[in-house]
Amino acid sequence: MSSEPAQDRPPSLLCPEDYANWRKSRLGSLTEQIERDAVLCLAGSLRSKRVFEVGCGDGLYSIAVSVEGAQVAAVDISASMLSSARCRAEESGAIVEWCQASAERLPFKSDVFDTVIAVTSLCFIKDPSMR
Repeated sequence: MSSEPAQDRPPSLLCPEDYANWRKSRLGSLTEQIERDAVLCLAGSLRSKRVFEVGCGDGLYSIAVSVEGAQVAAVDISASMLSSARCRAEESGAIVEWCQASAERLPFKSDVFDTVIAVTSLCFIKDPSMR
C-alpha cells in the first residue's frame, strides 16, 4: 500500500484503497453506479457467456457479470488489485478466474471469449498501437 495520495501517484500505482475511497464519496458512488449500469446495459445479457475483463482492478465488473451467470476470466497487472478482487468475489459468491498479467501480453488464446470488457484499462496502456 502506498502512503502517497492517489493524485500524486502515477496511475499504475493505484491501489484498492483508492477505488474503495472513491466509491465511498458521493460523487464516486454516483459515478460508479452510472458507469456500471451503462457498461452492463451496452454489454447486454452475459448469462452463460464466456466473459474476459482486461484490467479488472478490484473486480467490480467481473464480479457483477459472474453473479449474473457468466463464466468470467479477468486480468490485472497489480497483485494488490487482484487480491482485493478475490476478497470481494468471495464475499459476493462470484466465481472468477483471476490472473496477474499485462494487457499487452494476455495469457489466453484468441477466440475463447464471447465478450471482452475493458473499462478504464486502455488509458494505462503504454503502447496503444500494440505492435
